[in-house]
Amino acid sequence: MAASAQGELAAIAALRGKLVDKIDHARDLPRALRTPLKQALSAILTAHEEDRRDGDRADPQPKSLASLVQFLSHSYRSKWSPPSLALNPEGNFVAIWDLKGRRYSVEFTPGAGANWVGVAKEAEGFSRKQGHYGNLDDYEAPPFEIPAR
Repeated sequence: MAASAQGELAAIAALRGKLVDKIDHARDLPRALRTPLKQALSAILTAHEEDRRDGDRADPQPKSLASLVQFLSHSYRSKWSPPSLALNPEGNFVAIWDLKGRRYSVEFTPGAGANWVGVAKEAEGFSRKQGHYGNLDDYEAPPFEIPAR
């Protein structure tokens, strides 16, 4: 294996460890959320490592994951069911709750809070609401109820 490939693998492993540590060391994140989040994180990092060979994906942003953990650590949100996770092409983490015809997604942008979108299937079509969390420590109710875990 070439030295550059070994270096790249070492960098990927270091980043993976740094991201998992953010979940492990989050003081206010409930233990019940840690395992599902680490499993989801592992799955999206594996997919990212495969997709990054195409060269059109940014590395996962540790500050984005830190924002996601901060968001989920809030006393109201910590009771929610665990979200699915995604990683967008810019390397930002996205938490997604799919709830029987409703989807609430929150994209965590490093240093800029989070953008949310709520989509609901209704009799006359779909409704869409969106907004921005400027301060992740403030609680603002989502566009529809998120079930408790």
